[in-house]
Amino acid sequence: MMRTPHALIFAVGDELVDGRRLDANGRYVTHVLESLGCEIDGRLLTPDREDRIAAMLAAGLAGGPDVLIVSGGLGLAEDDRTRDAVARATGRPLVVDAAVREKIAGRYRDWGRELPAGVDRLAMIPEGGRAIPNPIAVACGFTVEHERTLLVALPGVPRQLKAMFERAVLPVLRDRLSGTWPVRTAAIRVVGLAESEVDGLVRDVVRRQPQARASLMTTAGEVEVRVGVRAEAEDEDEAEATLERLLAELSATLGPHAYGRDRDSLVSVVAGLLRDRRLTLGVAESCTGGLLARAITDLPGVSDVFAGGIVAYGNAQKRTLLDVSDELLETCGAVSAEVCLAMVRGAMRRLEVGAAIATTGIAGPGGGSADKPVGLVYVGTGTPDGERVTRHLLTGDREAIRRWAVKISLDRLRRELAGLPATGEPVEAGARG
Repeated sequence: MMRTPHALIFAVGDELVDGRRLDANGRYVTHVLESLGCEIDGRLLTPDREDRIAAMLAAGLAGGPDVLIVSGGLGLAEDDRTRDAVARATGRPLVVDAAVREKIAGRYRDWGRELPAGVDRLAMIPEGGRAIPNPIAVACGFTVEHERTLLVALPGVPRQLKAMFERAVLPVLRDRLSGTWPVRTAAIRVVGLAESEVDGLVRDVVRRQPQARASLMTTAGEVEVRVGVRAEAEDEDEAEATLERLLAELSATLGPHAYGRDRDSLVSVVAGLLRDRRLTLGVAESCTGGLLARAITDLPGVSDVFAGGIVAYGNAQKRTLLDVSDELLETCGAVSAEVCLAMVRGAMRRLEVGAAIATTGIAGPGGGSADKPVGLVYVGTGTPDGERVTRHLLTGDREAIRRWAVKISLDRLRRELAGLPATGEPVEAGARG
């Protein structure tokens, strides 16, 4: 008989409990488990104390969830006590996995470094468990069966956890949960709306489908809407059809903010639009300092549509590299619509491209004024259809403002190329410069 699987997610770390760091791993794991059809019974945080971790694990295991994921506390520091806590909670002694120990030693040899004291701890797993090698660093994770529960322990570093989860844990979970209700899932990628705004739009649509559910995950200025439809009548074709109808309705509701599905990214969508129009892109950056070019070149194979970028951070560089006039810089200032437009034109001319993006702004923490506050960013785009500058007032720290500026810039060009309405406040920059 089909059933709904249940899961618990625990995270270990003083920095999580006291709020110095957010539990990004918990959000990611929740997202994946829900896409597999799991009911999440709880997400808990605990400090780096063995007795507290062991008590939390014991209480969680007593409830008999199908899956219990715990992250953090697997390193060599004195307060990394998750291995010991799992041993206490499950009643299984820790043993060294010889194969993992040898891989760790080999990695240190490759690095030309001596093995640190206590390195065996990095290869320890509960007796009867299975090690999960770490493809990025050295601390292994592990799985262990405890009565009806699969307990999974992974490092707390998000990049390591995600790599290990996708390589070693996800295939096991898919096989383990094969006797549960089949779930068909897909994601819609959204930019330009806050998570709360997306949630309000999505929930009204999903609520009308009894077998559907949606979860949201915000990363780097975007929202991923993961939608799942449970085939409780064991009719997977009908679940697939319901999912497609739901995705179409959600895309229509989200409008131009919905830019893609599943593995799409803003850069990949923009690159596709550039290819469709046989255009090459160049960028001119001031406040983003090369982050825009980096985001573009993170996409493999983008060289056919990306010519390059000019980072003109200072006024002298704006003059010499982008032909921005002294008059504009003196009368309007470097952070202005007029200079942004001149940067667009300079990039198109100097890089010999048919499309361009320019950014100039005040990322902070200092440098703002009443007229030009911290967070003020101008984004300019140029295409064969014309040039446009928009004004944006962003919030957050320096890193957040620069990251948002990159997302807005890519989205602005996407909208221009696709003939969609622009975001931000349109600015008449004039024809000077």
